[in-house]
Amino acid sequence: MRFIEAAPFILPLLLASACSTQPEPVTKPPRTSQQTQSIGGCEVTNLMPIFWTFWDAARDMPPAEQLALFNKIVRTLNGDVYSAIFQSVNNAGVDADGILSASFARSKSVDKAMRDISQTLAQTLPDHLARFRHAFPDFACSTPVVIVYSGGAFDGALRTVNGRSTLLFGVDVMAFIDNPPTVLMAHELFHVHHQNIVQTKEPRFFWHMWREGLATYVGRQLNMDLDEQRGCCMPSMAPAERVAAALLIESLPVLDSENRIDHARYFFGGQPTALAPRAGYYLGYVVARELGKTRSLQSLARMTPEEVRPLLETTLRKMLRDGIEPIGRY
Repeated sequence: MRFIEAAPFILPLLLASACSTQPEPVTKPPRTSQQTQSIGGCEVTNLMPIFWTFWDAARDMPPAEQLALFNKIVRTLNGDVYSAIFQSVNNAGVDADGILSASFARSKSVDKAMRDISQTLAQTLPDHLARFRHAFPDFACSTPVVIVYSGGAFDGALRTVNGRSTLLFGVDVMAFIDNPPTVLMAHELFHVHHQNIVQTKEPRFFWHMWREGLATYVGRQLNMDLDEQRGCCMPSMAPAERVAAALLIESLPVLDSENRIDHARYFFGGQPTALAPRAGYYLGYVVARELGKTRSLQSLARMTPEEVRPLLETTLRKMLRDGIEPIGRY
């Protein structure tokens, strides 16, 4: 999961619910402006057509008029989805309208890319699912999928929409980041699969590092034709590799932390850190890469927190002693 780093002080609030525990299912469908269809066995709702109706009318409007029209045409008609996207922000008293207005200004620069992704994402989803099921035959697509304009919140994320864990793909951030959607799809589908087969409420930092690092590793393994650096959701490698030893030293004492500030420093771009932004993805990835040398993807996916915790620490300490293999050279 990645996001546009334009408003770093609110992004941890936007993203805090991404790691929430599995909710109780309910039967009431989400309130949206579009009909849901079955694609590749997944329940998929595409909210981009109504966004394009808004954007074609509002693209060159003043910001206040854009926001008013968006709320009228898009947000009100898809209230459950946008409540989920901005719930953490609203709870903290941060102005979600300001976030949306800023996202409209950025979207002008990626208009064509957004349209291309919007047109092809639902069409190519069956192929992405087939590739993922080849690696994980026991994958069950029990989580609804929503294709949406995320207002700069994320490219892909799990959110609770009307009581159901839901996978959302943010077309606007996908266009801005401009990475192959095959990597993002594998990363986010793995989060769904991982949540289903290892049902845990583990809140500690080490598990966050593991689940994000393993999803990044899976995305890489299913897209070996791409540069390792382009894996979702890897940070820029140069800053992380320059301070790799210091990252290892700093991370070891917080492995059992449940403090959201520790999580934010390692996983949310733009957060205060003395070392490298979003370094948790990097550390989790290199641990999963190391453990993956002797384990299959399926066995890695089924490891419980009790199994992961000692292995992760042992691997980090080994890397501190011997060094981390550079990205792109394995």
